[in-house]
Amino acid sequence: VLYGSVQRTPGSEGVEGNDLNEISLSWSERIGSRATVAVTGRRAQAVGANPYTELSLAATINVSF
Repeated sequence: VLYGSVQRTPGSEGVEGNDLNEISLSWSERIGSRATVAVTGRRAQAVGANPYTELSLAATINVSF
């Protein structure tokens, strides 16, 4: 699953606003009869009054008992 979003926070009273651009990619797969593995990567970049860049990678394994 590929997901993207753009958020804009307008400036006010002389304070600069922010733009946040985000994209994430997720993959999941059933392994065996009782387990699922998933991996998600994400990149977010904010520009404006409080700029930053965030990169993340998360992996999970779910097992049913």
